This record gives sequence, structure tokens and C-alpha cells, in this order.
Amino acid sequence: MNRPFSSAIDRVAPIVVILTIAIMAAVSLQSLWPPTAPGGGPASFSAERAMAHVEALAAKPRPAGSAAHRAAREYIVTALRESAGIEAEIRAAVATSTRYGLPYDAARVHNVVATVRGTDPSRRIILMAHYDTVLTSPGAGDDAAGVATLLEAGRVLTVEYNGGPDVTLLFTDAEEVGAIGAEAFLASGGLDSARTTVLNFDSRGTGGPCALIETAGDEGRLVRALARSGAPIAASSLLPTLARLHGVGTDFRPFREAGASGLNFAFVDGVARYHTPADAPPALDRESVRRQGEAAVALVRALGDGTVVGSGAVSYFMAPWAGLVVYPRFLDLLAATLATALVAFWVVSSVRRGHSSLAGLGASGLAAVAAVALAAVACHAGWWLVRAFGAGPAPGLADPYDPVSYRFAAVLLAAGTALGVARAARQIGVTAPTGLIPAIGVALLWGLALGLPGAAHLFAVPLPFVALYAVASGVGRGRAVARGLGAAVLQELLLQL
Repeated sequence: MNRPFSSAIDRVAPIVVILTIAIMAAVSLQSLWPPTAPGGGPASFSAERAMAHVEALAAKPRPAGSAAHRAAREYIVTALRESAGIEAEIRAAVATSTRYGLPYDAARVHNVVATVRGTDPSRRIILMAHYDTVLTSPGAGDDAAGVATLLEAGRVLTVEYNGGPDVTLLFTDAEEVGAIGAEAFLASGGLDSARTTVLNFDSRGTGGPCALIETAGDEGRLVRALARSGAPIAASSLLPTLARLHGVGTDFRPFREAGASGLNFAFVDGVARYHTPADAPPALDRESVRRQGEAAVALVRALGDGTVVGSGAVSYFMAPWAGLVVYPRFLDLLAATLATALVAFWVVSSVRRGHSSLAGLGASGLAAVAAVALAAVACHAGWWLVRAFGAGPAPGLADPYDPVSYRFAAVLLAAGTALGVARAARQIGVTAPTGLIPAIGVALLWGLALGLPGAAHLFAVPLPFVALYAVASGVGRGRAVARGLGAAVLQELLLQL
């Protein structure tokens, strides 16, 4: 290879890598907002009606036991009767929360319960949201949006459902003091956990995609139903995996502990407004409410038609324009095995041909680890600076960052940092600073597949292709570019962790 051509590739390769990462980031951001079906007709979810409910409910804070709390309960009962023709029942009880062992909180709770009848009353789908708030917040997102979703979904389902299970609309009380209302509902008896599916809607912000954050029971059956429904949900098996590690404090917890199957949804952008006076109707994203409501209706209809497609452990993720991709989790192990074989073959053949040495591979590994570590440090430092100089959570003010712009900027910052480390490594004599990226990816894939299986798809999907590309790439600069592109793929995936 002549020197001018080699120098040209040296100059162009980083630009190609950066453009590749930028395109990948833009595509991944698009997948956060799945397409939504056009509205229209009485059997379609109306964001306008839902937002009218939010305006009525979130005029002021409604902590349990307050006058505003009682008014919200009366509004729910009246709205069900007038908009959906459903008579609601108020179930009062004195309940204590034992979440921390000894009784922790106690309250007299008033759950509101209504039912849309199906053809098989032995099975039940519960749509759930809480109508109380903390003392300081009107709770437009947390959780007037969820209550409005149930009210409008109930109206839609009375127009067109034709499903088997009864659909229970459960408006829980005292969620903010320990899910006491949900525990009281369970304590009242009559719930066959084996024949119950719970769909909970909550939020930790005022916008963004409606995300699946937690699962219980047969995750494979429920997630496949979610994919079949076409619901505009952002989902990844990573999020429920993290939720199981850290715990999520919503009304979904008591039902999960009681053995019910279910899915827990929330939107989390605008988190600076969470539990503050700024969580008011003007700040609530109408499109987030629309997607949440359409998802609730679509998923109830998909679960209600009686179709059961597959079960067991699954991995899943959102693919741009393709929607929710679901596959059996054992395929992650097969991908890890294939990638291991390819990478081992590539390393051995590279050393035998003299393209690499053990010392060179060791230096490449250190450079790759340094690139990833410093990229992570750069992103966290950027977040710290944004928080330090941002507006912060205060009434009437937005988040100190725009989530979409921030994510895109974080990807570019990480890529630039990693490329800078690679360039510096070359300057001190490391011939292929990204050479061991596929091998490091294999190690991470095995670690995730065995220790954190819900996250394994982050590497299991692209890594065999990256390893195959490394094996098939030619010698010289072509191989360097191939490795650089492989590093770009893995770097972007690491950011999703």
C-alpha cells in the first residue's frame, strides 16, 4: 500500500467512525418513540379527553385524606358513570404497610374499583393507577396521567372489547406512603393470582416514551403479547433486569409479591419536576399520555383475545422501524459461543500470520479499556456540568437538559473521547488500539449472559457480526478501519448500559 493512500485512510477513518456513530445514535433515538396509530372514532383512545381529566384532577395536590383527595375520588366515580356508563365501587379499609417488616405506615384508604365485563369472569386483567399525590405536587404526571389513561381506556373498552377476561379498573389510594391501597385491595381477598394479569401505569416525570420498566410472572407470554399488540411502548429486557436489582416502589410491587403476572409502565423524562409543584398539567406531554393510553387499550385487547404465543425467558429490544423484537433468551448463549469461536480464530490466525503479537494485543487491550473507561468518565463529567450550570428542578422551569439532545451529545462525546484515546495510543506506538475490542466484547457478553441475562442482548445481537467482520477483513489499513467500525458499534451499545 503506497504511503499517500495510507495517509488518506488515516485521515478519513475517524470521520467515517464518527459519522457511523452519529447515524446509529439518531436511529436509536428514533426507536424510543414508536409510531402511534391515528386516532378517530369512539373505539379509539382520545388524548383530548384524557388531558381534560388531567386538568380536572391535577388542579392542586391531593395527598391521602385531604379535601382535594376526596374530590378526586368523587371525580373518578362520576367520570366513569358519565363517560363510560360504568358504576364504580369505593372500597374503604384501614391498612398498614409491612414493606419493611414491622408496620411502617397506616391509613384509611379508599380504592375505586370498576369492571368492564368480558366473556370469562374467571380470568381478570387489572388496569391500575393511583390517584393520591405527595403533599407538594399536583401530580399531573404522577399519577393523574395514569388515572386519565384508565378513565379513557375504560370508555374505549365499553365501546369495543370482545375479550375473555373481565377488565378491572383499579384506582388505588395511598401509593405515595407505601402502596397501602394496593396492599389493602389484595388483603380483601377474591384475587386468583394465577389467573390475573396486572398492568400498572405510573410516572417519574412529565414526558418521554411510555417504557416497560418491570415484569412479573411469565415474561415471555406477556412481552410477546405486547409485541403482537403493536402498542407504542419503549421496551428492553435491560430495564426489568435493573428493576429487579434495585427495586421499584410502585403499586405493582404488592401484586408481584402476591404471584400475579403483569407489566409495569412509566415515562420518566422531565424527572426534575417529579414530586414538585412543577408537575402540573401545562408541563405534561400530551403525546406521552396518548401513547400510554393507546398502549393500555391495545395490550388489553391483545391479552383478552386468548391467543398464547410462547412462554419462558426472553430477550427483547426496540429496533428502529421494526418495533419490539422478542426472541428466546438461550439464543444469547448461542451468540456468545459463536462470537467466542470467531474471535479466538481471528486472534490465533492474526498472531500466526505476524499481523499481531501477544505484546501488541496486550497493549491494544489496555488502550481499548482506557478508551471505554475515559468515555464513561467524560459522559458523567458532562452530566455533572449540566446539572451544575442548569436551571434545576424549580416551579415553572424545565429540566436542566433536553433528554433527546443530551443523549445524542453523550454518544458523540463518548465517541470523541474513545477516538482521542486511540489516537494517543497510536502516537506512543500501539499499532492497533482497537484490536481487542471484539475479544473484550465477548468477555462482556459472557458476563452479562451468565450474570445479568436481561442485558445480554446489548452485545449478543451485534457481536457475532463484529467478530465475523474482523475475521473476514483484509490486512493492513482495511483491517484497521474494520476494527474501528466494530469499536463504534460496541461503544454506542455500551452507552445504553
